[in-house]
Amino acid sequence: NAYLDLMNQRVKKMGCTSTEFGNISGLDTAVSYTTARDMARIMTEASENETFVRISGTVKYTVPATNLAEERKLTTTNYMLDNSVIPQFLDDRVKAGLASHTDGSGSSMACLARYKKMELVCVVMGATRTYDAEETWKVENYGNFNEMQDLLDYIYTGFKVNRILYDGQALSQFSVIGGETDVVGQPYVSYDTVLPVDCSMDNLYMEYNAVQGGYTAPIKKGQMIATVAIKYRNSYVAEAEIYAMNSVVKADESKVTVRSTAVKADNNMDGIFGFAGSMLVLVAGVFALYVAYNAYLRARKRVQRRRRRASRRRSY
Repeated sequence: NAYLDLMNQRVKKMGCTSTEFGNISGLDTAVSYTTARDMARIMTEASENETFVRISGTVKYTVPATNLAEERKLTTTNYMLDNSVIPQFLDDRVKAGLASHTDGSGSSMACLARYKKMELVCVVMGATRTYDAEETWKVENYGNFNEMQDLLDYIYTGFKVNRILYDGQALSQFSVIGGETDVVGQPYVSYDTVLPVDCSMDNLYMEYNAVQGGYTAPIKKGQMIATVAIKYRNSYVAEAEIYAMNSVVKADESKVTVRSTAVKADNNMDGIFGFAGSMLVLVAGVFALYVAYNAYLRARKRVQRRRRRASRRRSY
């Protein structure tokens, strides 16, 4: 019918290429088929609708009487929302969802859960339902609810929400060809993702790709300069555009030349003055030795003259 055609067209637009509805009730038919991935996409889309979330999260509802029917009281069959029938499965993390069981497809469930700032869409399909061997009517293991509890426990105890990008965060410094300084890159978005509880920022790998293949001066503050892909192990968990946190002007080549020449001249003058100073010290040293030696010779001659005079007086 027309409604069934609309259902199939709608899920195909959502990317559910492995789903075909054979009726509008969801009961087993030879035509119907789907996958857990497709059902997760459908549940994610449906969770964006507040009316759907409210209805699928309602535990009890009374349908008013009409001129054709008496008042009817409805109770959800999702025992993770209601403990009036089976108390063991009640879970405050589950906010909405649908549970089903048929002999042909087994026990299934799709739910929306919220806990520790983490919102999840979880799907269990084709779980086996077992019954008490002595009492065939009594369910021993529901399958879908048991496995959903295990799935939620695994995710919420093993994973957490991490903020891996901050708006305005200084991510990295890049060398700029022909620039007077480097440029610092920053994102303009904040990004959260789900990672294992023992994961730290050191476990993340940042892969930068420069716009137009490189960083060349001049660069204006706020200019997009790169993209960054953030990788954890073998999976990419986020992508963002990177913008310049500071401006970078071209280096003035003429100033560089003058500056280097001045430095060279200064170095030359330092060399000349250093050499002249060394020569003066050497000359002064030689002169001092010369004066000292002459003084020694004069003193020696005076001593010799005194000795000759004394020798003559004795001979008289």
